[in-house]
Amino acid sequence: MDSSKALRRHQADVGAFARSLASLCELLEQEPTFNGDGTWFPRTGEEARAAERAREVDRLSGRAAHGLHAAGSFVEWKPRGTWNTRPVNPATAWRTIIDSDPMFPPSVIFACCEQATGILEMKAEHAEEREASVGAKLESAFGFWQRIRGGPGEPGRYAPIIVTAVMSVAGALFTAWLSYKFGWIGEKSPSEGIGGNHRWRSS
Repeated sequence: MDSSKALRRHQADVGAFARSLASLCELLEQEPTFNGDGTWFPRTGEEARAAERAREVDRLSGRAAHGLHAAGSFVEWKPRGTWNTRPVNPATAWRTIIDSDPMFPPSVIFACCEQATGILEMKAEHAEEREASVGAKLESAFGFWQRIRGGPGEPGRYAPIIVTAVMSVAGALFTAWLSYKFGWIGEKSPSEGIGGNHRWRSS
């Protein structure tokens, strides 16, 4: 189970990827294709800037892919000519928008990122509540131990009681061991003779 810190990091990664992709799309324009989705290509004179921003999107897409996976957000893509679909991570497949036959438009990628951001937010909140509960329990247990042990140079509040109880138990166990070792427990009296069923006869 992911920690709240990891979930927040995933959330930030997805957000950074979406912002970078949006920045790239500002330099692109769409050309209609036969399937209706349209392919995107750099505007005239923006090729160099678009290539630089595309590299930035590539750099951020790997981390975002992990975040989208953690949120369970993906695209059910159906290849043309088949009835079967397969899940596609929109971050790893983002470059499809600049292919001649794109799998899906940028709007689908942005929708997945928004969905993932909401899911990761919810998961992070739940994780923070869980961690706060566990932390409170650990703090309570540690506080009790501190009260027993005491701080540096000062005795704990319950230290004398604990020490007295431990010494009493240790003394009782030591006494029981001595009694067993030297036969103080269960020793027969002379009147019983040798053997529990021996009977004395008078002359």
